[in-house]
Amino acid sequence: MAGTDIEMAQWFAVADMRSLPDNKPIAIQILDQSIFLWKSHHRLYAGYDSCPHRGTPLSLGSIHQDHIVCPYHGWQFDALGRCTNIPAQHRLPPPRARLTMLQTHISHDLAFVTLSTETLPVPDCSLSPGRTVLCGPYDFAASAPRVVENFLDVAHFSFVHQGLLGSIDHPEIVDYPVKEYAWGIEASEVRVFQPNPEGSGQPAEVSYTYRVVGPYTAQLIKETPSGYFGLDLFATPKDPTHTQVWMVIHLAYHDNTLPDDTLRQFQDALAEQDRRIVESQIPKLLPLDDRELHIRADRLSVFYRKWLKTHQVRFGTY
Repeated sequence: MAGTDIEMAQWFAVADMRSLPDNKPIAIQILDQSIFLWKSHHRLYAGYDSCPHRGTPLSLGSIHQDHIVCPYHGWQFDALGRCTNIPAQHRLPPPRARLTMLQTHISHDLAFVTLSTETLPVPDCSLSPGRTVLCGPYDFAASAPRVVENFLDVAHFSFVHQGLLGSIDHPEIVDYPVKEYAWGIEASEVRVFQPNPEGSGQPAEVSYTYRVVGPYTAQLIKETPSGYFGLDLFATPKDPTHTQVWMVIHLAYHDNTLPDDTLRQFQDALAEQDRRIVESQIPKLLPLDDRELHIRADRLSVFYRKWLKTHQVRFGTY
């Protein structure tokens, strides 16, 4: 099932560059498409995972002198996808013997791939000039739009993240404005009481700004007198009901002493709480009609669903 134009024209987070082995291809999946990745000399290469000869996955092969080698008949392809050697014959490979390679990008150690053939602006992972912490991956047996909508939902904090991001004694969500722009959606002044925001241990009523910048990409931003906190969410749809999630934390606090591992562990705990709920939702795909009820606290979710429908995003929705 291939994606629509707007679905294909996205950057998808796929791997932590620090954990990718050198010169060893791996297999990933984006929008039901099989893709291979390989890292060489701190550069990232990706392409559709099928040899043009007999359809064998190149991810099962090897890397030799910056060429990916098919495990079936040893055909070799360079970083541009051109076949440079067919061991069974001495003639030059035919022009059709080439791979479809994909654009890649690296930001904050996070590897991105796009299925688009157009040149896209690079993904913006620089919400602030402060410190960044990469978290994930988190595997959800759920559709990517369900995952994103959960990220945008603050009313669940008091119940799913009780004692961390919310309290059952303070469940109210006051009304907040939502606006649509050419680049996406923004909700501001989203206020919620939190017993332990960012794992700091200090309760506070906080105000968030949320942004939807793509079908499967969202951000939250919080600015306080003590500093700045931001969070990027990248939901990569593997298939309609399985999603890999990556997050990038941005910190610019005056007291910036919490270790990276502490921040990751806190985010890991939140992600696991979310996963249990999101995977339980029925239907698995996000409905874009009126079959589910909405209240004022769901205003951002309602805008997100309308935005998906307007842009004809069908992968993970119905």
